[in-house]
Amino acid sequence: MRIAMDRLPLEVSVGDARVRRGAWTDRVVRVLDLPPDTRIGCAGVETPEALCRSPHWGYVLDGSIEVRFAFGERESARAGDLYYWPALHTCWTDEGVRCLEFSPVEDTNRPGAHVPVRQGT
Repeated sequence: MRIAMDRLPLEVSVGDARVRRGAWTDRVVRVLDLPPDTRIGCAGVETPEALCRSPHWGYVLDGSIEVRFAFGERESARAGDLYYWPALHTCWTDEGVRCLEFSPVEDTNRPGAHVPVRQGT
């Protein structure tokens, strides 16, 4: 099976932010195209309901993305980096990012697994 990344169905479209999603067997693949100053969820809010509940494995194609984990640690992923983010995190990009990520279907389909994408502060 194969599909061009830009042909995956659009899951989220908010302003210039786009998230495309496809599912194969027990994995979800997402392509995130996020412009500068985009938040996923409530970046900076540390309550459990504001955090993504799904783990992600990914690759940054262009730009960079910041992540903060529930236990307080923060890290950056830049173009060319592979990443793994366990459940309970929030992320944002200041400069814009394009990344490809994979997650378990059962985690991404659970109610509350993902919180909205929003642009601006």
